[in-house]
Amino acid sequence: LTPADKRGLVKYLSSKAFKGIGETLAERIVDKLGLNALDIIRDTPLKLDGIKGLQGAVREDLIETVQTAFLTHKLRAFLTSLELNLWQIEAVAKKYGPDCEEQLRSTPYLLSTGITGIAFRTADRAARSLGLEPDAPARIEAALVYLLDQAAGGGHTMQPEENLFASARELLGEVAQNGPLSDALALL
Repeated sequence: LTPADKRGLVKYLSSKAFKGIGETLAERIVDKLGLNALDIIRDTPLKLDGIKGLQGAVREDLIETVQTAFLTHKLRAFLTSLELNLWQIEAVAKKYGPDCEEQLRSTPYLLSTGITGIAFRTADRAARSLGLEPDAPARIEAALVYLLDQAAGGGHTMQPEENLFASARELLGEVAQNGPLSDALALL
């Protein structure tokens, strides 16, 4: 979030978050771009041209840091809207990077794969909040993958289909009929 006044913005830009920018250079940036300097740097970095002392790697690092911070903030807001807690948000950002929102919107069950501590129910709640229908094939497939992973984690190398489907019905509710479950299992 943007500091509230010029002094705060200069202090922020001259902090350790931005390599090579001291207080004098930070003041020049704020003098030229104003209190919306971070938004301007993010959206129109060419407006940094002509600022005395800002060039090369320092300029590029400033732009990259501001843009990455914005993406990280945007991702955190998105993941918070999916009712993930702070620990889960950090784990998702670390695993998939700050610009993974589009990927998670199209495949929300990624949340339950490869991140210890985020199980199917959490990913399912997120998927449902994104509008995925209860009987969506992707939901049924994700439930089966989760159940098979759980069984494998427990040392089971085989899972009888009737046991798998019974567990899926407990997890998914009414939509977990044998036909859609068989279809989903055939795709795995």
